[in-house]
Amino acid sequence: MPTLISPIPRDAADYLAEQLGVYAVELSGYDFGGRTARRHCAEILGRVAKIFALTTP
Repeated sequence: MPTLISPIPRDAADYLAEQLGVYAVELSGYDFGGRTARRHCAEILGRVAKIFALTTP
């Protein structure tokens, strides 16, 4: 997972912002390297793994 918003492609940042119901510019203030961000990333990866497990034969 990235530690800064800058390495995230603009389209991805826009999509993430849309999913969160915020403007993409608001993501620039998010601390991607903090403890909360690491927990959020773990939750996201856990959900992706469950989806992958359900869709993989």
